[in-house]
Amino acid sequence: MDLYHSWIYIQLINTIWFAYFWIALIIGGNIITPLIIWFVMSGKPLPFTHKNKNSKNSPEKTPVRDGEYR
Repeated sequence: MDLYHSWIYIQLINTIWFAYFWIALIIGGNIITPLIIWFVMSGKPLPFTHKNKNSKNSPEKTPVRDGEYR
């Protein structure tokens, strides 16, 4: 197959926006991956995730004073 004369190469792969897309994807991945690994290794929750209040890891309600819970 003659790849360099095919429609997909001429109209898609050999375009400047396609090259910039891959460059942005690679640079973005190289920036965000160490941050995600750092948050996972440090044990801190990621800032853009929400905690589930009913999860098993949440502490049980403990009484502070008589009849009050936190």
